[in-house]
Order: sequence, then C-alpha cells, then structure tokens
Amino acid sequence: MNRLSKTFFTAAGISILAACGGGSSEPADAYVGAWRSACYSYVGNDGNTYFKRLTNNFSKASATSLNVTFTDSTAHSDPACNNVLGVIPSPSGGTIQLGPKASFLGGEVDSISATFPSETLVGYMTVSASQLFIVADAPNITLTGWGVGSPYSRTEAKQAPAPALIKSSGDSDGLAPATQQTGYSR
Repeated sequence: MNRLSKTFFTAAGISILAACGGGSSEPADAYVGAWRSACYSYVGNDGNTYFKRLTNNFSKASATSLNVTFTDSTAHSDPACNNVLGVIPSPSGGTIQLGPKASFLGGEVDSISATFPSETLVGYMTVSASQLFIVADAPNITLTGWGVGSPYSRTEAKQAPAPALIKSSGDSDGLAPATQQTGYSR
C-alpha cells in the first residue's frame, strides 16, 4: 500500500472514531443537564427584597448550541432560601449559542449569545466538575462578575466530562473561575 493510501485510511479512521464519540466531546456537552442556582436576592414587584433559587435546564441543540428552559423558581423570605413564600412564574426559555473562547476574570471561558422571546443577551459561561458560572446582559453592558445566582450546582447525573479549565497563576487547583466572585446585578 502506498504512503498516500495509508494517510487517507488513517485520516478516515480518525474521522469515524470522532463521529462515533471516540473520546471527543462537543463544546455543548459539558453544559447539558439541570443546574440549580445558589440562593440570591431580588426586588419583587412590590418593592420588597426577597430571595430565590432557579433551575436552568440545558439540552443540546447542536455541537455549539443549547436550548434552555427554567424551572423551580421559588420565592423565599430568607437569604438561605429555607422559608418558602411561594412559586414565581418561570421566565420563557430560549437558546444559547456558544462562541469562541474568551478571557474573563482570569480564566478561559466560553463567550455566549443568549436569545429569548423578548431579548438577546451576550456574556460568558463556564463549568467545573459540578458548578456552572454564567453571566449575560444587553450587548452594551460591561460585565464585571459572574451572574446573580452563580454558582449553579448540577442537580442530575453529569452527562459529559467537563473540560479542565486553567486558572490564574495564583491558584493551585486548576479549575475556573480564577477567584471567587460575588453575584452580578444591573
């Protein structure tokens, strides 16, 4: 067999393994699942401050796109989210398109564009072994920290391995984000 034929068959074999999931994963795979937020504060329609948790449900639409729905929006009277006041209507779902890698707060993250029925947001998203960090706002807003309710913890079995993420040189565990961040709010 000549050298050109060997190269072709080797390349074809690698392509088939990749298409069949031979160890590689697509960017969206790390995010698939249900993610429950930390307890965070918000101002209600009556002007009072309350606390809530939210669950984001991500399903894979393509290699770089996720469908998102929200569930389990519950209002609480306390910052530990122990005293339930009632259910809050969940916002409408949408899609998240993963963009190129970006540097944000000392770590490499995915840039995102999130499209919902009433708005389009841009921002950043990343995962570690069991936590999701996400922030998105209007395109003209400068993002300065992870989103309200971050970190999100996975609430179901992990469906794909999360990539190892590099932190800044001052951190030793090798996972993003580089430093603990406070919630971001407008």
